[in-house]
Amino acid sequence: MAEDTRLKSDIAISLSPYNLNILKTRIGILISLSQIDPIFLADATRDLQKAQELSPTDPRIGLNLGVLQYHLGTTELGINEKKNAIEHKPDNF
Repeated sequence: MAEDTRLKSDIAISLSPYNLNILKTRIGILISLSQIDPIFLADATRDLQKAQELSPTDPRIGLNLGVLQYHLGTTELGINEKKNAIEHKPDNF
């Protein structure tokens, strides 16, 4: 079932690669699936990095990327992502 979800979201992203809403929805699904299998955290991180390229000033993307980096064991990268998110939009925190 998880593979089926991944394939359908791959199709949606391939049809509309710059649609941030589709990408964010997929990220949410991957984060939910990571509770079953932590391997999905790596996929969610990759997609968050793509989302950050599409919307570099969205502080929530950087914050979530920092949290995922922390869970993947790359604490220093996570801290840097959170700092960057705060620098981009300090009024949101």
